[in-house]
Amino acid sequence: MQWLWRSTDADLGNWEHRPYSTGVELGPRLNDKRDTHERVIGTESIGPPVANGIARRLADAILRFDVFPPRLLTSVLRRRPVAVGDVLGLRYPFLLGLDLLFASRVIDCFETQDDREWRCGFSYRTLKGHPACGEETFVVEKDLATGTVTAALRSWSRPGLLIARLAYPVMRMFQLRAARAALDHLQEIAGDGENREGEAPAEPAQALLRGSAGASPSRLRRDQRTGFLRSDRL
Repeated sequence: MQWLWRSTDADLGNWEHRPYSTGVELGPRLNDKRDTHERVIGTESIGPPVANGIARRLADAILRFDVFPPRLLTSVLRRRPVAVGDVLGLRYPFLLGLDLLFASRVIDCFETQDDREWRCGFSYRTLKGHPACGEETFVVEKDLATGTVTAALRSWSRPGLLIARLAYPVMRMFQLRAARAALDHLQEIAGDGENREGEAPAEPAQALLRGSAGASPSRLRRDQRTGFLRSDRL
């Protein structure tokens, strides 16, 4: 966790050489929080994602880490779309003129399709100094049979710093608030622009994701330890 004056630019250099949070690579413990936040954002034509449709617009947003509303959290990154190994920062306006910066490293980027569903997104893992210790996956999923597009944030976490343990109720409240705000933000992105052929209006209930241009699809497997989706590349 790093304190910054509001007028100071965020620098990821202080984070890029840090190890992961202590013990995070061992996976979640019995009493860690496991969260699944999902929302159906809209409906497209059945089959693969519609070009420039809800799913692809939201995929673009997630892979450029445009997930949280800027009024709540500002993303800090060196390139877009994100790639495995990138360090992603989040800047939180804590007090008047004073911000908090914390960061995580991308451990997986994926785009896959099977007989039932298309998925795209990424996962990251917290770095030492992050107030939380854990992993989070941001993903868009499309049901190929119904055209339903769903946005999801799935995570497990525990306090990663002493101050976070002491103020855990506050930290937990912020985690839940941020997740709800993220789904609201993604829904707004899905509703931007005019409806296209084969696309139903976005409603308070669904989102999707698009892979980066030129990225090759990869198959996913379900990690039995964490429940997260992992690409076969890792």
